[in-house]
Formats: sequence, structure tokens, C-alpha cells
Amino acid sequence: MIKFQKQLFNDANFVIYISWNILDLIFFDIKVKQSQGQYEILVDFKKFLDPLYKGTPQQIIDTLTALMNAIKMIHTIAKILQNQ
Repeated sequence: MIKFQKQLFNDANFVIYISWNILDLIFFDIKVKQSQGQYEILVDFKKFLDPLYKGTPQQIIDTLTALMNAIKMIHTIAKILQNQ
């Protein structure tokens, strides 16, 4: 009887271990996808910053609206992620 109980306990621990590993993989996958999305946003943001350093005054004026929209988007995403 004790051998059966130990085996049952080991089986239950194995099931819990597998369940935790599956959950860990799911959460890791979500974090990776979220990080990739944030990286893409920053790369897009960089293309608005380049004219500030290398562009003419007219190029800077032309990109200001898009730059402000990108800043608003990053701010909104940061607020959403902070509340999660």
C-alpha cells in the first residue's frame, strides 16, 4: 500500500511538473511576442528620430506629426502594460 501511495504521489508531482512547464512555455511565448512587438515599435520610432539629427528643417517639420503620434502610441502602450 505504501509503495502504491508513493507511486501515486510521484505521478501527481509529475503531472503538476508537466502542467507548470506547459504554463511556463505559454507565458514565455507571450512575453517573447510582446517583446517583439515593442521592438518593432521602437524601430518604427527610430525612423522618425533620424530626420531630427540629419534632416533639413522642412523634413523635420514634415515628420513632427508622425513623431507625435508615435509618442502617443508608446505612451498608451506603456499605460496599458503598467496596468497588466
